[in-house]
Amino acid sequence: MDQILSALGNRVFLMNDVHEDTPVVFESRWAMSYLRGPLTRDQIKVLVDSLKTQGRPASQAQPATPSIPPTATAPSPSLKGVAQRPVVPPDVPQYFVPNGQNQPIKTEATYQPVILGAAQVRFVDTKAKIDTTKELVFLTSITSDPIPVNWDNSKEAKIEISKLSNAPLQGVPFADLPSPAALPKNYGSWAKDFSNWLFRTQKLQLMISGNLNEFSRPEETEREFRIRLQQTGRERRDQQVEKLRQKYSSDFARLDERIRRANAVLAQQEAEAKGQKYQAAVSFGATLLGSFLGRRTTADATRTAREIGRSIKESGDREGAEANLKTLQQERANLEMQFQSEVHGLETKTDPLTENLEKVSITPTKTNIAVRLVALVWTLM
Repeated sequence: MDQILSALGNRVFLMNDVHEDTPVVFESRWAMSYLRGPLTRDQIKVLVDSLKTQGRPASQAQPATPSIPPTATAPSPSLKGVAQRPVVPPDVPQYFVPNGQNQPIKTEATYQPVILGAAQVRFVDTKAKIDTTKELVFLTSITSDPIPVNWDNSKEAKIEISKLSNAPLQGVPFADLPSPAALPKNYGSWAKDFSNWLFRTQKLQLMISGNLNEFSRPEETEREFRIRLQQTGRERRDQQVEKLRQKYSSDFARLDERIRRANAVLAQQEAEAKGQKYQAAVSFGATLLGSFLGRRTTADATRTAREIGRSIKESGDREGAEANLKTLQQERANLEMQFQSEVHGLETKTDPLTENLEKVSITPTKTNIAVRLVALVWTLM
């Protein structure tokens, strides 16, 4: 090359080649004038004005830069560089929380990484007659702290691990993955921490009725427990009332028998007294009639006096039988009052509406905690 004619913005060049007979014309988008040296501001202005006069857009003289489509919006600072799914080692357990059924996905939604812990915790108490197992799932964030996964900051989630997905939704961007979550060895340590945390924090809260010695059931509210106690209280009261009846039955039977005999004696005494009165009246009438007729004798008068004495005696026996019957009836009434008082005491004692319920806690043993899964989970946020 022995000759070059060029200027900034002028893309036509002449080049003489020793292998060619005539100069070769070629074009280049950018050119630098090596013959004239650096351009001054005035020279650059002249060149730019000449481009405008030729109808060329000024933007063509500038380096090509990628432009954002008019309809697109610039990503927020928190989501820069997160459009692609992060690469996770195959030894790291990874799942995706499915979107709710028929729930639209928000346009700004992203997949955020969290650590999921799922376990079965069994609570056993023979005294409370409790043997129940709870399925627990907790989510905790991954931080840059010295302890990146702290289960004390976790929250319980209503997630069924059987419904976790192995694939994400299409078109949803991902947040950055913290480096501790990409190390497979961390998950075994986090699983142990999760088990110890469950042993330290999980308790089954129950209520107890001291009067009925009944414990509430797991997930049973106080209102439901009191309603159940009312039914149990009625059954217990009926059982205790029946025991009281059996306790008092012999006393009632004895008094009832004495009252029956007293009624029989009274009836007999009333009949005898009535007959004796009639006999005394007849004897007295006969004696009186004999005295008028002049046939009254000492024997008749004696017999009449005897009959009257018997009548008085029978009347006294009847009154004694009546008093004895009243005494027995009062004794039975007193026994009935005593029985009813004890029944009322049972009703007051077993009333769950006025009872103060105590609270007890049942804690699991380490052998009754089974960690089912500790994994990296992407959830829509």
